[in-house]
This record gives sequence, structure tokens and C-alpha cells, in this order.
Amino acid sequence: MLALGLPYVLWLRARGYLNALFVCVGAAMIGLLMFAILSWVLTWDHQSPGLLQIVWGFGLGLIAGIAFSWGTGIKIRPSRNPIVARLGSG
Repeated sequence: MLALGLPYVLWLRARGYLNALFVCVGAAMIGLLMFAILSWVLTWDHQSPGLLQIVWGFGLGLIAGIAFSWGTGIKIRPSRNPIVARLGSG
């Protein structure tokens, strides 16, 4: 998450789009990608990831995004105040 999640959140903050919805969608996509790659690497015959691995990756990434948003206080809707929205609190 430090390699992909943190740069994504910082990018969202720099663009003014830092809200829980974008964080959760990005975390779900990163989780899906990383879980699929990990399951491909760890199988002995390197088969393509199945639907179960894709769903697990998406779900775990979504849970991570929800936990991150809740733990940091990022709201679903950003504040109308640009300074508060840029800082990610509101």
C-alpha cells in the first residue's frame, strides 16, 4: 500500500478529489490488481487468476479503503472550503 496506495491518495489530494469514494474505488482496484498478480505468481503453473481471486482482491482492497477513510476521517463528500478539502479533513 505504501508503493501504490499512498501515491494515489497524495495525487487525489493534490487534485482536490480526496474523498472516501475515490479512495475506496482506488483501493479496490489496487487490491484487485495486487491479489491477481500475487495469485498468479504463487501458482506453480502460472494460470490466469480466476473470478474468485478477482473478487477476493477487490473485496480486500475495498475493506482497506474503507478502513483508511474511516481511520483518517476522510468524508464521502469533501468540504466546500478548499483549504479544508485540500487537507482531507472536514
